[in-house]
Amino acid sequence: MVTITPSALEELKRIRESNDFEPQQCLRLAIVAPQTLGLVLDEAGEEDQVEELAGVRVLLVSPDIGQALDGASFDFESSEEGKGFRLVPPEGACDCEHQHAHGEGCEHCD
Repeated sequence: MVTITPSALEELKRIRESNDFEPQQCLRLAIVAPQTLGLVLDEAGEEDQVEELAGVRVLLVSPDIGQALDGASFDFESSEEGKGFRLVPPEGACDCEHQHAHGEGCEHCD
């Protein structure tokens, strides 16, 4: 299971509230291109990991994505370089955390 940080939940809730989603719709963490995760609008399935904040559904994660990202964290970060979501691999997964933090691939994980 992937862990969703409080800052990511807050930003996902802000996105949901600033857009015209239908009540049953939610953002889903999904593979949008080879080796590329993104957010897509979808509806919850029975086996989805459903993340809520203050009673509002803000993120769906399918079992296959959750299993593939087991131990990782999905975070939202603001820095002088900008704002954005990032996936933080489990501690000890590789020795290239700096590259991951800056959205770069590495020879161990690609």
